[in-house]
Amino acid sequence: MQVNSLESPREFRKSAGQSDAVRDAGLETPDNIIRYDNICYGKDPVWNLLDVYHLKGVRGLCPTIVSVHGGGWVYGDKELYQYYCMNLAQRGFTVVNFTYRLAPEHVFPAALEDVNSVFTWIADHGEEYQIDRDCLFVVGDSAGAQLASQYLALMTDADYRKLFAFTVPFDRLHVRGAGLNCGVYDTKQHILEGTDGLILHYLNFEKEKYLAQMDTISHVTEHFPPSFITTSYHDFLYGHAEPMYRLLQDLHVKCAYKVYGGEDRPEIDHVFHLNIRLEEATLCNDEECAFFRSLIGGETMSGLPVPTPHNGAKAGEIAKTVLMPGDPLRAKYIADTYLEDVVCFNTVRNMLGYTGTYQGKRISVMGGGMGMPSIGIYSYELYHFYDVDSIIRIGSAGGYADDLNVMDIVIGMGACTNSSYARQYNLPGTFAPIADYELMQRAVEVAREQGKKVRVGNILSSDVFYGDDSTAKDRWKRMGVLAVEMEAAALYMNAARAGKKALCILTISDHLYKTEELTAEQRQNGFGSMMEIALAL
Repeated sequence: MQVNSLESPREFRKSAGQSDAVRDAGLETPDNIIRYDNICYGKDPVWNLLDVYHLKGVRGLCPTIVSVHGGGWVYGDKELYQYYCMNLAQRGFTVVNFTYRLAPEHVFPAALEDVNSVFTWIADHGEEYQIDRDCLFVVGDSAGAQLASQYLALMTDADYRKLFAFTVPFDRLHVRGAGLNCGVYDTKQHILEGTDGLILHYLNFEKEKYLAQMDTISHVTEHFPPSFITTSYHDFLYGHAEPMYRLLQDLHVKCAYKVYGGEDRPEIDHVFHLNIRLEEATLCNDEECAFFRSLIGGETMSGLPVPTPHNGAKAGEIAKTVLMPGDPLRAKYIADTYLEDVVCFNTVRNMLGYTGTYQGKRISVMGGGMGMPSIGIYSYELYHFYDVDSIIRIGSAGGYADDLNVMDIVIGMGACTNSSYARQYNLPGTFAPIADYELMQRAVEVAREQGKKVRVGNILSSDVFYGDDSTAKDRWKRMGVLAVEMEAAALYMNAARAGKKALCILTISDHLYKTEELTAEQRQNGFGSMMEIALAL
């Protein structure tokens, strides 16, 4: 929400409160969450209260997210963030959600002092609430991102700590990473822009006196934690995210930068990720938590009932090579038909996954869902959390090329796309998603050994199934694209970014220029030739 310098804290609290009430209407505490409410962490029994959330069934210490709420330094409390924080907890983390003192009743650096009191409380009492003090992550949005980034600068810069009177427990805690969402980092520029006057209430209108202490971007060093930085195209603080990202890059701090939504999605605006009903919020929060998990590396997340929100497999239950059809029932068919000593490792969201042996080789098969967002999540987790080396997509496709017929096999050497999936990488040009050459070469060899004819070439990964432009297929066809499907480009990009291998093998289920097509049952069970090639890789 954009505000101006003339807006009073009272007016802002009223308008923001109405908006947040609509956002959270009807939400309740999830059945799988345990919560500890209203724990006093500081000297003020009214303001200094926190909640702790974690999944039921958790044993021992758990990687922990500390959430610093936003609200322009004048608005907000833990109650307004409870559903967002419990949503994060459902991804397998303990989450600390707290209220801090607000302006104009309490001016700079009161809020920052309260953030420090929370971390001091964690250092003293964390184990009592299954908080892992050696595996902490910090998230903040808007003004909360400013406070979070400022506090992390304090933790990682001894000279900066000298400017403040309180003691930072930097030597008793280990912050592994940060999620900075729709935030303010260059406070000098923020004041000059004049788009948000609420900060002046926090500074007690003495900006010259306090600004040097508050300006996060001036105090970030190479010791700053790895950070996942987000914004949206319609975020009024959009301009703050990329400079922070570039600074961290220049300092060689591990970081990621994501812009969500698009020009045509005005509802994906400032702090959109708090509205857990939005698809983009789910994606943002999934990717942020995935970034956090990637920072843990091979260390176990002890006590978690499942390693990820989407996959119930335990460490070691998934093979190095995974076959990934879109349809989870096709995964079951492959396991039942081809694999021996089969164990089902996942039933979460009915996205079935199995591990067994094929001709003495250990192999897994798991559904990947429909579309690039879905396979993007599952393949990312397999590569990063389960140490999978190769993912082979086996799916159906619609034919473009005149010499293709139903049941023909196509190997996707490259994957064109109309998706914006590559935008997350912030590349200075257009990325060309391609298959792993060794996998592709071996697939061609296996097909020949099995006496099967395959076509190798470019395919299209489309974001739409029912497209509004009926002529689009003609233009792709003119460029030599053989067939269309909906997942390969995202898989190839995830593999490239992870330094892993990927291949897409397709069976033509229908043809865009011919009348022949397969039934749903034939799609599910009738792709044996493609499956046998993939199994042999």
